[in-house]
Amino acid sequence: MKLRDLLKFIDTSLTLETMGVKEKHESKSALTQEQMNCMVKSIETDEGNLLIKLVDPKQTNALEQYEYCFECGM
Repeated sequence: MKLRDLLKFIDTSLTLETMGVKEKHESKSALTQEQMNCMVKSIETDEGNLLIKLVDPKQTNALEQYEYCFECGM
């Protein structure tokens, strides 16, 4: 389930954890689109707030990292 879908039912302060890093948010309006599109790994309670653990984003390589040249197509 995506975080966006889960937050349709929740409107409270929450803590997001991605790759071991916790970020506290007062409301869902403070979240970025990237966070909203992440998949939820688990939901726990933490000090009276929700702790939502997100699936670690996959690292994707850009064409520039492969030294692809857009001008010449090589």
